[in-house]
Amino acid sequence: MHLREKAQQNLSRELFIEIKVDGTIQDVTSNCVNIVEYTKEEMIGYNIKEIFQNNEFGAILDKNQDFEIREITIKDKNNKNIYMSVKRDFIKEDNREFIYLSMLDITKHKEELNRAKRIVRIFERSNDIICSYNLEGEYRMDYISPSIYKNLGMTIEENKDNPMMPLEVVHPDDYDLHLKKFKGEVDYDQYFETRFKHKDGRYIWFEEYITPVYDEEGKLVAIESIVRNIQKRKELEEKLTYLSYHDTLTGVYNRTYFEKYKNELNKEKNRSVGVIICDLDNLKPINDNLGHEAGDKLLKETARLIQENVGADILVARIGGDEFVILMEDIECKEVKARVNAIIKSIDNYNSCDPEIPIRLSMGYDYNENSIGCMEMIFRNADRNMYRDKHSKKVG
Repeated sequence: MHLREKAQQNLSRELFIEIKVDGTIQDVTSNCVNIVEYTKEEMIGYNIKEIFQNNEFGAILDKNQDFEIREITIKDKNNKNIYMSVKRDFIKEDNREFIYLSMLDITKHKEELNRAKRIVRIFERSNDIICSYNLEGEYRMDYISPSIYKNLGMTIEENKDNPMMPLEVVHPDDYDLHLKKFKGEVDYDQYFETRFKHKDGRYIWFEEYITPVYDEEGKLVAIESIVRNIQKRKELEEKLTYLSYHDTLTGVYNRTYFEKYKNELNKEKNRSVGVIICDLDNLKPINDNLGHEAGDKLLKETARLIQENVGADILVARIGGDEFVILMEDIECKEVKARVNAIIKSIDNYNSCDPEIPIRLSMGYDYNENSIGCMEMIFRNADRNMYRDKHSKKVG
């Protein structure tokens, strides 16, 4: 055999075997040692079923079994699995019949195929939405995982039939940023928190991780995304935020939130501001004589009356054991006075009904047309006026 032909045969992944009808190997190409680790001498004279530990050869050697190509798994000398694509030919020569097998090693192809199938199975079973969006020409959804139905109530077909679906179901407040993802106008190294509309009308929070795909010229041609439902996390965050900024007893804001908002008005937002400070005069004697349960009831009723009379959109906070503050912005002085009078009238009406625990409240307020640099002064003036009101009641 010519040297080049011999080299080509040794490098080939196709094995040629001549077999008797009873399965005994008569001849085999020399590249057998590279493919199955056996030498020619170790194979010739032995039954192919025993060598490769596969009973499927019984069907392959049977003339009555009709096939063009058959894929089988054999064992090499080291008992390692090798995937083979087998073709056969029955030959009769000099009154002698034998079978000619062409066995192509497809192990690498099979392993890659199996790996791809495993990845697809992971995608198909994942709770995350995995998608590939083609941006060349008309937008096209090349792939979207079945979890789209579990997360948003939509089918794969609905998304593929309507390539603009991702832009149609995004929350209006998130639309501009979401559109930039398709235009390559974002930093893809960061993740994005986006709200998408479920088919039932609810908006659900998702966390997106996007991988951009570019062509050889650096043009963005596709984006591949992993989109994770974070609705429960967001709800927990909102709950924790609520708890960190609200008084657990009365439900109004707490001192932490009041100080945060007061600082914003003092340093960042210039607004006309009115501050009303309210102090429960009879909380301590109620706690001492009737118990803290009665005192808690008094605090809750007071907070309710204050919030009802200033409006749900006005900041009311409990900033001390018996002290409340009302913070109003973009307001005129006469409106602040009107709110003070409304609270006084409401408390008088409440007390006129002879409640078990009457509300005794001292109040003071201050107003300024500017908030930046003035919030501490406004607060001190309102506090001073509240103590004047308290003192006048004691004198009276």
